[in-house]
Amino acid sequence: MNPDNLGPEGVSVVNPIAATTAQSTPYSRMKSVLADVLLVQADASDAGVDIAIERSDRLGGGIVLTGESALQKAEHLVRGQCYRRPILVDRSRYTGKNRALASDHFDLGWIQHQRRLDLPVVIPDAGYVGEHDEAGLDSVLQRSTALGPDVAASLFLHVSWLHPDKLPRLVDAVTDAGTPIAVAFEHANDPLGTKYAIYGLAALLQIPAPVILLRCDTSSIGALAYGALAAAVGTRSSLRHFYPISDSAGGGKPKPAAVVERLLSYVHLEKIDLTAQMDPDHPDWHCPCDVCKGLPRVCLTPHV
Repeated sequence: MNPDNLGPEGVSVVNPIAATTAQSTPYSRMKSVLADVLLVQADASDAGVDIAIERSDRLGGGIVLTGESALQKAEHLVRGQCYRRPILVDRSRYTGKNRALASDHFDLGWIQHQRRLDLPVVIPDAGYVGEHDEAGLDSVLQRSTALGPDVAASLFLHVSWLHPDKLPRLVDAVTDAGTPIAVAFEHANDPLGTKYAIYGLAALLQIPAPVILLRCDTSSIGALAYGALAAAVGTRSSLRHFYPISDSAGGGKPKPAAVVERLLSYVHLEKIDLTAQMDPDHPDWHCPCDVCKGLPRVCLTPHV
């Protein structure tokens, strides 16, 4: 018996959320709202979230609000502002030293709140699916499928699930479940920095159900080209993947990076600065924006 359907005395009860799925949003709405959307993923409590919201409010754009305050920020956008693009929420319980695990229960209030806001897809606050956690993988998929067709199973995976040794198990499990998925990968640096990970993601994107890629970088553009329903680019490095648990004090201060358009990749600002010093007259270092006015670029941060 699914423990999510047990009352306080262990008596089976009707899940009030699953009971409403007859009126829930079908895949057709999810697909029509999110098809080929390049989302911006931002921390809902970060000082720069409003800039991310402003930049994402464009044709083909949308926002993924992340963290414990994501729903409050989403409600503010839905009720209090004229934000016209898709809004998704990612609670991020699967990160950090006290992360939730895939076997942990979903917060049904978190799910119900997303439905009240009429978000285009409901993303449960699922926990982390570790390298060998096959039971956890199946549990998240089964419980997500039971919640209804407006729900995407939240698969926050160790990147080894994309390796040829484990990929067939992942693809079969997701295909059998037949439910949309929202997926992100754990890695110390770039989870899609190896050939096996790229090939594995491409294979995962071929499943019949919709796939939403969260917490990614410019690889999101390639994911859209290979069949992702929607994909999200994080506003900072910790939102472009999620980190393994470490005994260290945090792995040092993250280095700011900017997108180099011609490379379609992030490059650390210090490396850009060194390159600019080698050829200071190159037109790439002169910015036409209202701040720089054609002078050598002084506003890298707003361009990140």
